[in-house]
Amino acid sequence: MPFDSRFNLNNHNFYFENNNILGLNHVGMGYNCGTVLTAKLSVQQTHPTSINSNSTAILGENNDVSNIVLMTYTGVNGTSTGVQNPNFRILNQGGDFLARGGSRNFGVSGTADDNTGSPQLTVGVNGAAYGSPASVGVRGLGNGGAAFSKGGDFTGIGSPNDNYGVYGLAIGGNVATGVWAESAGAPFGFASWTNGTAASSQQGIFLSDQQFKTDVSDMESALETINKLQPKNYYMDTVNYPHMQFATKMQYGFIAQEVELVLPDVIHDNLYPAKYDEDNNIIAPEMPIKLMNYNAIIPINTLAIKELDREIQNQTLSDQTIKTNVVDLNNSLNKVLAMRGISYDWTTSAQTNYDLDAANHIGFIAQEIQQVDSRLTFIGRDSLLHVEYEKVVPILVEAIEELNDEVEAKDSIINDMNARLTTLENCLSSILPFLCQLNQSAVQANTPASQEAIRAQLSVKLTNKETIVLDQNVPNPFAEQTVINFSIPETVQKAQIHFYNSEGRIIQSVDVVERGLGSITVFGSDLSTGIYTYTLVADGISVATKKMMKN
Repeated sequence: MPFDSRFNLNNHNFYFENNNILGLNHVGMGYNCGTVLTAKLSVQQTHPTSINSNSTAILGENNDVSNIVLMTYTGVNGTSTGVQNPNFRILNQGGDFLARGGSRNFGVSGTADDNTGSPQLTVGVNGAAYGSPASVGVRGLGNGGAAFSKGGDFTGIGSPNDNYGVYGLAIGGNVATGVWAESAGAPFGFASWTNGTAASSQQGIFLSDQQFKTDVSDMESALETINKLQPKNYYMDTVNYPHMQFATKMQYGFIAQEVELVLPDVIHDNLYPAKYDEDNNIIAPEMPIKLMNYNAIIPINTLAIKELDREIQNQTLSDQTIKTNVVDLNNSLNKVLAMRGISYDWTTSAQTNYDLDAANHIGFIAQEIQQVDSRLTFIGRDSLLHVEYEKVVPILVEAIEELNDEVEAKDSIINDMNARLTTLENCLSSILPFLCQLNQSAVQANTPASQEAIRAQLSVKLTNKETIVLDQNVPNPFAEQTVINFSIPETVQKAQIHFYNSEGRIIQSVDVVERGLGSITVFGSDLSTGIYTYTLVADGISVATKKMMKN
């Protein structure tokens, strides 16, 4: 007909007679009458050039809001084929299904029942799209339902082998996506939600391209943040929420409400939709839920590990090649004597605020240690004063060495006194028999002749002209100055006294020019506390060595 036609049914039905299921007659639109058709209703759309990017072979719309199921397509196989030329259409749709405005909307609802279908393969909905830059096998849209809307409702039930509610396969092309899900235009929603465990044969990958990110800045204080999080193990409530199909095994994770107090941006408020049966009765009501972005914890953990590694390295790194201005510690013994070791318990408030234990501890008071040496303390991220206990160790070591030097010096003095006592004892031992005999003789006879004989026997001539003597310094230990006495005979050509530090390095040499009895005064105001030695050398020979202690 050369003009548009309209048929007024006048409240009557319109039938194509003799178009029974078993017959061979068909209804076709867009076909020549001689075309062999394979469906009872076939629609073909062909254009020599592209006229509409949204062209659809068949489109049905039911706006009757009183109908429970607004639109149902059964046994419809729509095919839209573009003309193969440089101007072919961008979008080809085998079928476009839209449900709108009712209490329940199904863009596509497909059922395959193995009780009445093929014994090998039953497919509720099978969609395929080929050959265009963007191909969509099945596309469903649920929009604006009063209770809920479904873009597609797919169920796989009853197969003795494998059941797939949705099976998506994408092959070839630049981007192949088996299933693509989007959620938009609602304050709450999910692009994808699985009531049950989501499994994958490969690890998941997530969008993290720099081109999509703004206001990028480095994270700080990750270790402090991690310390505030409290990991838990728990079981999901499968009794009160059976419709959510929770796992029954023990779970490991966090409590969203607790994490929200530390990292509010990783927690998202959402609504779990109500669940309905086939008669539109509510099985489980809608309820608010909190979701957590677990992936956000990964970079925080990464930075926390790096921060902890830096702290450990700072505590243990001690290679000589990276040190300068190395100076011996001094006065360590006095520092140790000023330290006060204590035992203590944490206060109740501290246990609550810092998650501390209730055990009894030993240690120091940080403020007291700061008064001894401020380098042993630091203010932490919690704004509290901490003691670096590992730095106390070198001071303890030096204090032990200083104490050992004092003991050695005193041992030297004691040994010298013991030597003198031994000499005195030997002298006494040698004259004791004579004194006993003398006493006996005196008792027996005290005559002038016997007295003269005693005097002759007691005559001893002593001299130190050829003796070299080096005395112990007095006082010892000393603070400001000390005196060393010596005796050098005239026969010595050259005499020197050498002074050494605790490492055996010579720090001073003094030429002694006087002979006989003499002394030198040692001033030690510029000397550090410790043990020193001095040696008398006569004509190149070391005669004697003594130790002296500087306080």
